[in-house]
Amino acid sequence: ADLVLIVTEPTLSGMHDLERVADLASGFNIPSLVCINKFDLNPDMTASIEDYAAKRGVKLAGRIRYDEAFTKAQIMKATVLEYTGAAVSEDVRALWKNITYALG
Repeated sequence: ADLVLIVTEPTLSGMHDLERVADLASGFNIPSLVCINKFDLNPDMTASIEDYAAKRGVKLAGRIRYDEAFTKAQIMKATVLEYTGAAVSEDVRALWKNITYALG
């Protein structure tokens, strides 16, 4: 792998999973990025995750807000980008841009 994208949610469980995956990627010398899904549901934990990632040298690739459009898109058998032009679509586009930039 050229890169590990660690997608986590702002919960204690999400933080522990982030730590384990970051350790694993580091053990294999694979660069990592982190994305915080549903970042807006717990701003304090989101800040903790961002602080932890920064201390580990894991760059923040993006934040994706909570949006019911994801569920509606799944029901319509579409991606959220196809389903809506809402702000969450911009979150996903910005995430993709940051991932492709990191890959060079």
